[in-house]
Amino acid sequence: MKNLIIGLCLLALKHNCWSQISYDFGKISESELTMQSYEKDPSANAVVIFNRGDVVLTDQLDVVMKRHVRIKFFNQTEIDQWANMAIYLSRGSSSISKIKASAYNLENGKVVESKMSEDAVFKTKINRYREEVKFAVPNVKAGSVIEYSYTIRSDASWIPPWQFQYDIPVLESEYDTSFPSNFTFRSDIIGYLQPQRIDGRDRSTWTMQDVPAFHEEPFLTTEDDFVSRVDFYLEEYMFPSTGVVRVLKGWGYVTNGLMNNVDFGGQMRTSGFLKKVVEEQVGEEKDQQKILEKLYDYVKRTIEWNEYTDVIPDHPFKKVIDEGKGSSSEINLLLVTLLQKAGLTAYPVAISDRSNGAVRAFIPMLNQFNDLVCLVKFGDKPIFLDATDRKLPMKSLPLRCLNGVGLVISDTPEWVSVQAARSRLSVTTTVSIEQGGALSGSLKITRDGLAASVGRTSVMGKGEQDYAKSLFAGKSWEIKNSAYKNKDESALPFEEAHEIVVNDHLQDAGDRIYFNPLMYGTQEDNPFKSETREYPVDFGTPFENIIISKFIVPDGYEVEELPQSKALALPNNSGRLNYSTSQSGQTISITCQFIINKAKFLQEEYPALREFYTQVVAKQAEQVVLKKKL
Repeated sequence: MKNLIIGLCLLALKHNCWSQISYDFGKISESELTMQSYEKDPSANAVVIFNRGDVVLTDQLDVVMKRHVRIKFFNQTEIDQWANMAIYLSRGSSSISKIKASAYNLENGKVVESKMSEDAVFKTKINRYREEVKFAVPNVKAGSVIEYSYTIRSDASWIPPWQFQYDIPVLESEYDTSFPSNFTFRSDIIGYLQPQRIDGRDRSTWTMQDVPAFHEEPFLTTEDDFVSRVDFYLEEYMFPSTGVVRVLKGWGYVTNGLMNNVDFGGQMRTSGFLKKVVEEQVGEEKDQQKILEKLYDYVKRTIEWNEYTDVIPDHPFKKVIDEGKGSSSEINLLLVTLLQKAGLTAYPVAISDRSNGAVRAFIPMLNQFNDLVCLVKFGDKPIFLDATDRKLPMKSLPLRCLNGVGLVISDTPEWVSVQAARSRLSVTTTVSIEQGGALSGSLKITRDGLAASVGRTSVMGKGEQDYAKSLFAGKSWEIKNSAYKNKDESALPFEEAHEIVVNDHLQDAGDRIYFNPLMYGTQEDNPFKSETREYPVDFGTPFENIIISKFIVPDGYEVEELPQSKALALPNNSGRLNYSTSQSGQTISITCQFIINKAKFLQEEYPALREFYTQVVAKQAEQVVLKKKL
């Protein structure tokens, strides 16, 4: 009772503060239209005046959610994003209706409303499970206020989630939920800002005021993992005729459902024609590692990824092979099935990729996943495979797949940490200083893991000549010749070799020459600008950058100053910098090894990581000083 009284007082206070705002559609106040900025965030380009939702579970066991949003634009910057809406629905189990949208502008001291016409609403099928509904608010410009409303109806298994925080500030966000007492929904609060919850009889109100904008920071997954919102899951329900019925039944129920699905486990059990494929590709080979390599290469070479991610195939394996194209589940489930028929221990692993957000392991629902990879076990050693990216080495995974844990789909489901081989970049420079201050010599770059995919993708997309130019964009580097090795051999590191002449690297001060011995591949600035950070740093995968530089000192000069050798380390060896210098005759040798040994750093580790990067940037910027001999 005490909490209810406090909640009601807070609601009363809130309504008193916002008494000048009408929540009726079309009732726009002059103060909303003349507002020039948001005092709590003057840099904001727009602000959500209110975002209100009401969801009810009806007697017909339909979920009906009504939403009403009003937004003020201070300039043009956010109009494209916020005046053009996209809403995603589950096909067959949810629908949208009563869409209204208007823009309001002050013209000659009068409020002019521009209403959206019905033909501005478009529905598009994404796949057999989802569809997209788009609409655009007309006549929106700097100073406009817009509002829109709609109703979503779905079955009782899904309650629309509610997001409180966006990339623009929100003055008020409120979500009312009304569920009969014989239905139990589990609520899951996500994000770093907590809403106020006020509970009454069969009803809860979730509210937040003056919600700050979410600001993107480097090395995050998706903002959906960090913005404040509340999700709802139907846990159980009860009727006199049924008793208590559990809806969330555990992960074993989910995996059993997949294995009994005709398009998933059904295909794995019945695709007998794949035995012939295995025989053709493997032959008499007995070594399991080589069998793995042959079948992985077959799938990657034969099936092109159509850039769709999913968990359950839309098409049978036979059609996928015949057409030579498939989704992530079609490709990787085919790989799992081939490996199993070849006698290897292989399993499909359901994942949620980085764009889809983190999996909530305590919510056993299949719709948390949107992608599939393959797990192979040699003894206790797990190897994760994905055959969608033809430019990646076998033991690497696309960055999208590196998002924490995955669920092994088997008779004994288990959670596994989805990991990939370390990404590596190696740069070797050998140059001599010519008369006139130019540097000439060679630059060799070797990439492995994710770095190899990035390099191959760039070369194939731009072409070798344009790629070489882009590699040194903004520098006065003349490329005499370039050669590439293993461009089409993803099993091997991708190698580049460039003959270069550099005219802008040295600073000639008469009797002295100054230059940075690390010409390419350095960490030029610290990506972590903020002193504090609210979210983890997620690199996706560990990585290693090695720079080896050799400079031949010209006749008539000697080394006056070399950077000192130095070693830096993060706590628990989670990152290292090893910088060493040496001189033999007229040759200077510098080796710089920069290593990050883990994929994710928590918020409490951020200050040390930020300082480490600061020191790395400073060390890699140090110069060599040459002076003329007397």
